[in-house]
Amino acid sequence: MKNADKKTISIYFLLLFGIIIYVSLIFNDNLWVDEAFTAALVRGSWGEVWHDTVADTLPPFYNLFAKGMTEILGYSAPVMKLASVIPMILTLIMAAFPFKKLFGAKASALFIMLLISMPSMLYYGVEIRPYSWGFFFASASACSYCSVIRNFSKTNITFLAIFTALSGYAHHFSLIASGILWVWLFIYVIISHRESIAAYFKGILLTTIIYLPCFCLAVYQIKNASSYFSMSPLSLHSLLSDIRYPFVTNITMLSASLLAIFVICVLSGLLLHDQNTLPAISLIAVFFAVIGFGYGASALKGSSIFTARYLFPSLGAFWMGVSLLLENLIRHAPKRLKSMVTSVLFIIIILTGSYGYYSQFKSEYDNSVNHMKECFSANIGPDDGYIIYESAYQIETCMKYYYPDLKKYSWKNADKIKGTAWYFEVEGYEDKLKKASEHGYKSVFIDSLAFDRYSFKLYRLDKE
Repeated sequence: MKNADKKTISIYFLLLFGIIIYVSLIFNDNLWVDEAFTAALVRGSWGEVWHDTVADTLPPFYNLFAKGMTEILGYSAPVMKLASVIPMILTLIMAAFPFKKLFGAKASALFIMLLISMPSMLYYGVEIRPYSWGFFFASASACSYCSVIRNFSKTNITFLAIFTALSGYAHHFSLIASGILWVWLFIYVIISHRESIAAYFKGILLTTIIYLPCFCLAVYQIKNASSYFSMSPLSLHSLLSDIRYPFVTNITMLSASLLAIFVICVLSGLLLHDQNTLPAISLIAVFFAVIGFGYGASALKGSSIFTARYLFPSLGAFWMGVSLLLENLIRHAPKRLKSMVTSVLFIIIILTGSYGYYSQFKSEYDNSVNHMKECFSANIGPDDGYIIYESAYQIETCMKYYYPDLKKYSWKNADKIKGTAWYFEVEGYEDKLKKASEHGYKSVFIDSLAFDRYSFKLYRLDKE
């Protein structure tokens, strides 16, 4: 078998393996508050989904896509998680075909491996939120950007314009990541390709025309956003945390190894530069530019509008650039060290991916949610209601997904509960249960329950 055929088969194997990895994580009902918010929103009619999307601060693409998926395949958490996994699969396909055509089989294989194994990939790739679609559109923009640098054709600039505009329909910071590519491209055109300046601005115009409807919606949403749009205050500590975001695992040695590999491949890329070095460095720089934009915009606004998860859409371009530099590092390594360098890289990537998959699988398939549902099925009736005290309304929001007909009450209107009254005791609010006797109830402990990252004790409230 020819060497080229072996490489192609290896790419197909990695592609299939990556698809299996992502799909294997969707068959569960574990949701946290942000996912539950989206899932509850998607449950409504098309009109209600649109109304609630407009009232939110995020673009409409994911909610409408997930709604369409549930209309076709039925409403369930696995279907909505599949709606999040599809763009990750599309990114893997992009790495196996157009990216391979641009940069070769070795860079393609490395990029696919990074898409499967690196921190945050599996977490956000399966989450019922718009980040994975923002990741795909920004990654597709990055691949189109590389195509434009290779060949400043009308087709390539059109693809870059389309994917950039679609980035804006998925997530605001996905648009920022794609928009930064246009800044790099402008610099490239001014320095090396001035005859293409007209084509460049035609691309900008096309992007603007496609994105304009979403831009009008975004202006309306941001205008109506209030405290919801303010994140935790930014600081030097948060800045350093954001800079190391792509490398963070729960194992310090792995995180340090990933950071060391990144530094080494950047240095080697600068020293042993070739035609791929410029696009690689510019792709990596997108991530850091997004951080700069987030902190700069927050400083101008006077409060934070940026959080680390907004960096995820830019990680596709980041790891795309790293894959090019890793290929360069392996290719230029001395013969006596080539096998060792390759082995060390693969071992660290495999260890990172294995730990990441283990952690994500354990989280997704935690049996606590099944225990909670069994307990509720055995005890809670259609006319029941519950009382809860908690911060940020997290469990309450999740209950709107798990049990949409189970209504929340306060002590003042608990007497309106037609069925059984229940109390969810959350850690830190144990003293609130004392109010039961004040309102004529006796509390009876039923069980300790949990799902995803939340836990509470279930009490039945009996009239004294």
